[in-house]
Amino acid sequence: MWNMPFALTSVEYANLLPAASFALIVHSGVVSSAQFSLTPQGNYVVRPGATSVLRQDTYKGMPRLTVTAPI
Repeated sequence: MWNMPFALTSVEYANLLPAASFALIVHSGVVSSAQFSLTPQGNYVVRPGATSVLRQDTYKGMPRLTVTAPI
């Protein structure tokens, strides 16, 4: 996903396919430590180094990852 909007006051949706690794990239193009995977069952697995910047919960019954700190 490229050019996905970032907003502090709204929820942004993305449909993801299962993958072993996802990483959030900051505007400058640097890959952040905010890394996770998505299992075929639809479960997020946040990498141990990313737990300080990513939080898992649900929003309207859907799994959600929230960025909790600047990346």
